[in-house]
Order: sequence, then structure tokens, then C-alpha cells
Amino acid sequence: MTVQFDPKPAKPITIMLPTRARPSIAMDSLESLVENADNINNVEFLLAVDDDDQETIDFVNDFMLSWFKDRDIDLTVFSMPRLGYGRLNEYVNFLSINSKGAWLVFWNDDARMLSKGWDS
Repeated sequence: MTVQFDPKPAKPITIMLPTRARPSIAMDSLESLVENADNINNVEFLLAVDDDDQETIDFVNDFMLSWFKDRDIDLTVFSMPRLGYGRLNEYVNFLSINSKGAWLVFWNDDARMLSKGWDS
């Protein structure tokens, strides 16, 4: 077995957020992370969205992608087959494999960051 260590990850922090059918709630949650970060450029955001969740897919395409792009914040959204809540670990595992961060944060779409400088 080979284990590699990258001393300089692409981003120090990865936020991993599986979400379904609550796009505006998820957006409020993500905004709270952005607004309370000291250096949002050190954070990447990874979302997993079910491929049958058209409401969330439309929200991502119509609003969320441009909101993150306008602020030059890294956001990657993955469309996945629906696994359901009982297989939530599989969403998280998928996102972690695709992360670039040294610190992985499993985040819920109904959580709010209230701590200023949480990323420091």
C-alpha cells in the first residue's frame, strides 16, 4: 500500500454538503459560511445533489453557480443517483474523495455558521 501526503493541499478546508429538495435553505447555510469566514479563498465547497431533484438542480443553475462565481469562491456541484438518507455516508465518501482540502467538514444544509473567523 502506498500512502501519499500532499504538504500543500489546493485548499485548506473543504465543505461537503449533500442536499435534497431544500435549495434556498442550503443557500442560506452556505451564505452563513461565506459571510463569517476570515479568508473564503481558503475554502472549497462541494455539493452533492440527487439527479432527480429538479428543484435543486434548477436553483443551482439559475442562482447558486453565479452567486459563487461572482464572489470568486470555489464551488463544485455533483449530480448523483439518489441514494437516500440511509446511505448518506456514500454521499460524504464521494465528496471526500473529490475534495482538495486538508480539513474536511461535513456540513448540513440546515446548519448556520454563527462564529466569525470559523476558518481560522
